[in-house]
Amino acid sequence: MRSQPQSASPRASGSRKVCLISHLSLVIRHPGRVTIRKFFNFDVFVHQKILEWGLAFLTFAVGLLPLIGVLLFTWSIESATPWAVMGPDDWGVWVGSIGMVGALFGTIFLATTETRRRHQEKLVLAHLHAAAMIARIQLAHNSVFVLVRTLADREDVDEIGPSFYQERLDSLRSLKLWTVSDLVHLVPLPHNTATKLAQAVDQLHAIERLLKTAQAERFDGTKLDRISSRNAILGRASVVRVQLRDAEKICRKAQVTVESDAPD
Repeated sequence: MRSQPQSASPRASGSRKVCLISHLSLVIRHPGRVTIRKFFNFDVFVHQKILEWGLAFLTFAVGLLPLIGVLLFTWSIESATPWAVMGPDDWGVWVGSIGMVGALFGTIFLATTETRRRHQEKLVLAHLHAAAMIARIQLAHNSVFVLVRTLADREDVDEIGPSFYQERLDSLRSLKLWTVSDLVHLVPLPHNTATKLAQAVDQLHAIERLLKTAQAERFDGTKLDRISSRNAILGRASVVRVQLRDAEKICRKAQVTVESDAPD
C-alpha cells in the first residue's frame, strides 16, 4: 500500500496556531489599524512573556520543592509512624508543617508577582517618556547629519567658511536636549538606550567646543590645524549620529507599543 503523506510536525503546527491566534486577536482588538505594526515589536513581546513564564515556573518549583520533601520524608518514615494511632498533637504538628510550606510558597508567589507588577509599571512609564522624546532626538540627529554630510563632502578645508561653523553652532545650541531626570525614566528600555542618550549629550557638547575652536582656527590657525579640527568634529559627529539613530529606533518601538495598547 502507498504510504500516507506525513503530517506537519507538532512544533510547526503549534507555531502556526500561535501566529494565527495572535493575528486574530489583533484584528479583533484593533480592526482599523495596520496589524504589522504590532509584529514589529513582536520579538520584544515574546521575550517578555518567556521571562514572565520562566519566573512563574521557578517560583512554583521553589515553593513546591519543600512540600515534595515533606511528602518524601513522610513516606520514608511511614512504617515507623502508625497513622491510625496518631493523637491530636501529632496531627497538629503535621498540619502545621504543611501549612508552613504553603505559607512559604504563597509569600514567594506574592513577592514575585509584586516585582513583576512594578517592573511592568516602570516599563509602561519608560515607553511613554520615550514616545515623548522622539521629536527632540530626531532634531538632534538631523542637525548632526547635516554637519557630517557637509564636512564629508568638502575635502578642502579652505572651502569651509566661518559662517558654516557659526550656523552649526547655532543649530546645536538651539536643541532642547534631554536631562538626567528624563533619562532616569528610560532605564528599563533595552539596548542601554538611556546610556547612549547620556553619552550623546556629552558628545554634542564636545562638538560645540570643537566648532568654536575650528572657527577661531579659520583665521589664526594653519591649514594642518584646520584639517585636524575638521577630522575631530567629523569623528565625534559620526559617533553621536549612530547613538541617536539607535536610540530613536528604540523610542519608536516604544511608541508603537503605546499606540497599540491604547484603547480605541
